[in-house]
Amino acid sequence: MLRQARRTAFVRIPQIKITEENWDNFMLLNGMLATSTDLSFQDYVEVLSNASEELGSLGNIFTRIKSLVMRWQIDTETILQRLLVTVKVKRVSDFFGRLARTLRTGTSLIDFLRMESSMHQLSEQRSIERAEERYRLLTDAYASLLSGFLFLFLTLVITSVVFGFGDPNHIILTLICFPAICGVVMLLVKRVLPSYELIRPGTKIVARYRFLMTFLIIVLIMLPFFVFLFNLSPEVAFLILIPLGVIAFIAYNTGRKIIRIINYIDEELPLFLSSLADVTSSTGNIVESISVLITGKWRWFMKPLRRLKSQLDLGANLDRCWRIFRLELLSRLAWNSLGLFIVGLRAGLDPNRFSEVLIRSIDLKIHARRIRSGVAGYARGLIIPIQCAFVGVTLMLMLILDAFGRLSEAAAGMTSMVPLPFFPAQITMMNTLIFIITYTAAVVFIIMNSLFMGLLEGGSTFPMLRSLAYLSLATGAVGFLTTIGVRYIIEIMGVFGG
Repeated sequence: MLRQARRTAFVRIPQIKITEENWDNFMLLNGMLATSTDLSFQDYVEVLSNASEELGSLGNIFTRIKSLVMRWQIDTETILQRLLVTVKVKRVSDFFGRLARTLRTGTSLIDFLRMESSMHQLSEQRSIERAEERYRLLTDAYASLLSGFLFLFLTLVITSVVFGFGDPNHIILTLICFPAICGVVMLLVKRVLPSYELIRPGTKIVARYRFLMTFLIIVLIMLPFFVFLFNLSPEVAFLILIPLGVIAFIAYNTGRKIIRIINYIDEELPLFLSSLADVTSSTGNIVESISVLITGKWRWFMKPLRRLKSQLDLGANLDRCWRIFRLELLSRLAWNSLGLFIVGLRAGLDPNRFSEVLIRSIDLKIHARRIRSGVAGYARGLIIPIQCAFVGVTLMLMLILDAFGRLSEAAAGMTSMVPLPFFPAQITMMNTLIFIITYTAAVVFIIMNSLFMGLLEGGSTFPMLRSLAYLSLATGAVGFLTTIGVRYIIEIMGVFGG
């Protein structure tokens, strides 16, 4: 036996990646198991090893522990201690370090799990309480960066056109550095804000809309090169952005119905779980519970529920049918919660007690999602006007300076006086370069702002697609109308002057 124990010291766990979702499901399952009246460590490992679909790599660890126990007949705690030495994820090793100390001191496993789940839930609540202020500070910081870049860019344009470029790389360097700074802010947002999936991964609609979003971004990146190569006028260049915005807006509207359905399912999920737990406690059988639930009105739950009942009536396997039911709902939150519900039933837990843990977690997640949606709306209200102001003011200034530059060239050719030190460079070449830089900056703004607002709201690619549609339409319309309007006013002034 000692020789076998030594062999376990050489067992290594492959490199694992614990996502926030896996860890959250793990702590939820700990909270559910804490409602048990009697739970041994062996039972704990058994339950976790049967929940590998919900726990990901964490579940695989316990599956391996279980297999080692069956193969070598070694004490589970000994194998656990030896295997977890190789786990490099800090919060996992810390948790099991505390668990090992608890088992050595003889403290109740249920008390330990109850304390750990309570601390995790308290940490989530505090994070949500501080969330809105934190999100708004990040939004204000990003909007301040945009405003600062607008002021800096306008100053560089005025001095470059009026007094000459000197070194045009200053503007180009600014154009490169600003997206880099915005990228740092977005990395901070990604680190501070927990990511989550609104739609269940693997769904075809997720891959389809991600491909569309990537395609539109690539087209936007190529647009400045296209405008430069074909020497397009400002009107045409900004007009091209409108069809791209229309495509993004149509795609967003098409997928918005699915998002609305998933949000409704998530909002109704606590009541659905509560009813399912009540009926299951009364009937003692989840198959009979489904027959009772289907008599109610659950709106978007009804079609999947009817299909589930018809399959069970034909004698199909419950696990397979329940998995298909979870898949049809499309909601990631419903997928995890309903999966954990079945795990709790298999563990012999009281449905009414462990469902309360799930419902509290669902309410917290929905509340956090509402906060992020509200702050994303606040961000759109700040960023889109700044984007429009940047395009409109820069184009208007460029066209007015172009007009004054041409007047200066005409005046210099008609007088023998010493020329003024204004507009020393050739105005046509200067104007073209300024326009290309301005257009590139506008396109960069569209991409960066869409990514920022999409990360802020999170959940899917739809917030990014919506922001891309709004910004492309607004930028294209403002750029086109500003160019047409300012040129018309300049022509009128020229007629009056003649």
